[in-house]
Amino acid sequence: MRVITLCFTMLLSCAVTANQYVFETWVENMTQCALKFDAEPNIHWDGKSELPISFQQVQAIFSSWAESNLVAGEAAHVTSYELASVAADGLAMNHWVFKIKYVVFENNVPSASFNRKVALNLSGQIIEADCGI
Repeated sequence: MRVITLCFTMLLSCAVTANQYVFETWVENMTQCALKFDAEPNIHWDGKSELPISFQQVQAIFSSWAESNLVAGEAAHVTSYELASVAADGLAMNHWVFKIKYVVFENNVPSASFNRKVALNLSGQIIEADCGI
């Protein structure tokens, strides 16, 4: 019975990993981190027409996300917005995202994890870094 449970757990974890499409990895504090799509994005951009999301919308979405996700006393200060075409493992085509780098201060003092980043897909969904993978 234990062997069956172990096999099932391993298969389930493989299935979960297979449905996540990694497009950027890095090491932070000796831990592997990744930005990844949970599912293939359904909004695309041809690189020529108007973007499906405006820069003002990107700023507003990030500000709202930071306000609701940072700990009380923390404040996020964006250092860069980068519109990037990314190639995710397991997807046939590149997808556009905004990579947002920001620094976090806690009561006006740099936090322990000062430099952070997230991505935002063209449908306006924040993609948080998954560390410890």
